[in-house]
Amino acid sequence: MHSVGILGVNGNLGKPTAQVLIKAAEQDKIKLIIFHREGKAGDFKAGKNVELRVIDLDGPKEKVEEVVRGVNIFVSTVGVAGLGSEGVVMEALSKSPDFVTFMPAMYSTTWSKEDFADPVLGALISQLPAYTKPKELGISITKVYTGIFDFTFFEAGFLYAPLKENSIYLNEKLSKNPLPFTTMPHLAHSIAHLVTTNTPEALKNKSYSVITHWATGSEIKDLYAKLHGQPAKVNEWTKEVREAKRFDSTGGTGAVRVGYMDNWENESWGYEIEGRKLLDIGYKGPGLESVARQFL
Repeated sequence: MHSVGILGVNGNLGKPTAQVLIKAAEQDKIKLIIFHREGKAGDFKAGKNVELRVIDLDGPKEKVEEVVRGVNIFVSTVGVAGLGSEGVVMEALSKSPDFVTFMPAMYSTTWSKEDFADPVLGALISQLPAYTKPKELGISITKVYTGIFDFTFFEAGFLYAPLKENSIYLNEKLSKNPLPFTTMPHLAHSIAHLVTTNTPEALKNKSYSVITHWATGSEIKDLYAKLHGQPAKVNEWTKEVREAKRFDSTGGTGAVRVGYMDNWENESWGYEIEGRKLLDIGYKGPGLESVARQFL
């Protein structure tokens, strides 16, 4: 059996992923190592093929290097605030003789060479360790791309369409083009599928995409109207609005949010380009209406 480590187990993605991986460990498919901060193991306990280890990413590097030994595949499910800490993890793993591949928590839409070259968007995304450290350290990674997360779209209004406000930005292209959504249960099962059905070597430098639902802007607008019992407010997405939103520094995400809108408007998703596999695990979860309803 190979070993799988997971970090960020108390988050929206980490918790369901760890739960699926524990079942796999109990079935002798993997050895699972759950990494957590001191006193932050949550509901997780050691068990058959399941080990808990305390990791202090702010502590001495030697301690981090020691604690990650024995891990073949390391899965990060940290939230946005924890992405910077992935550099510490990768540096430690690069010193381990057991390490094979690292799955960074860069579960997001695809970014093109033009996006990275963009002085605004590129400056935001290219500074993250997952985009710089692997090449610097000469380590292998396994990338998993996703659509917009359900709670990010419907609840947080990341693409300017909070469900509770029953409003959405659209234009002719956005109305016709499909937007990809990914749910946490689907992504959790997909990650677990990858690390339990493949050898660590088979995952080295591979890229996958996980999409749960597609819906056009018109379909989303009609869904909002159905859930609220009245027409959704439609705001016009124009070049002027795009530029204003792009330079919105709130939370430092303006250019990223507009980057998603650009991919949607131009239908430039790169989920099935050469060398990237659209993962189909036969997942059967609730439809988009049921997914959205929980965020009302």
